[in-house]
Amino acid sequence: MQNRLPALSPGLAETYAAATDRLVAHVHDQLTNNVRITELIGHNSFRLMRDSHQSHAALMVTLFRSNAFELLMRTIPWVYRSYHARGFAYDYFPVELAAWQIAIQECLDNQVLKAEILTVYEWMIQHHDEMVKCSISGEGLFFCSAGVQ
Repeated sequence: MQNRLPALSPGLAETYAAATDRLVAHVHDQLTNNVRITELIGHNSFRLMRDSHQSHAALMVTLFRSNAFELLMRTIPWVYRSYHARGFAYDYFPVELAAWQIAIQECLDNQVLKAEILTVYEWMIQHHDEMVKCSISGEGLFFCSAGVQ
């Protein structure tokens, strides 16, 4: 399994960081208008959902600055576990990640950086089932799915 991000282009983290407010607003707008939103977030408020988007953006900036894929693999199952315990459906996460992909497409101009960022989001979506399993078992993805390719 790939346990590191591919070498990221210089400026990627700062480009993402500079667009954070626009990205968060775009993702939040998409999700609040999703017809399944109450099913996906349960009894939780839109404010909590927006806070989770801001936390996600901060995590991604840290990840891109450090180029540490292990951080992502250890953190995402914990995020799933934490939000699921609060009433979010596991199905929320791929819907949210798809919303991030759309926001990235629409809010970022640099095609090279956009493609690199989208690769990371695609990885997260592709490994959603493993992340759910790891969140249930309490293990980080790195340890939980050593056989994932």
